[in-house]
Amino acid sequence: QFPLDGGKALVAPKVRVGWLQQTAVAGSTRSVREEAASQMTLIQNARRKMEDAEKAIADGNTSDAALQRLTEATEEFQNVGGYTQDQQIYTVLTGLGFAQNEFDAS
Repeated sequence: QFPLDGGKALVAPKVRVGWLQQTAVAGSTRSVREEAASQMTLIQNARRKMEDAEKAIADGNTSDAALQRLTEATEEFQNVGGYTQDQQIYTVLTGLGFAQNEFDAS
């Protein structure tokens, strides 16, 4: 890594800034798409909460609390960009110079 030597980053209010660490991943068996997705921990955590809430309902827990957990988990998943994750990955990988046919190569 290079040390920071100055500068400014201007960010509008209510905008979330993320970064994707760019390091060589020798020996990984994951595709570049999977590597990019692996750094989207907010989305991963929100997806897990939503899936857990869905499973509870599928298993028969249709209480108001269970339905409320699903509603909140779905909103969180949407708010962190879960439904646009594929587009975000596409934008990042094409910006790094990957062709779309390389996304699933490991």
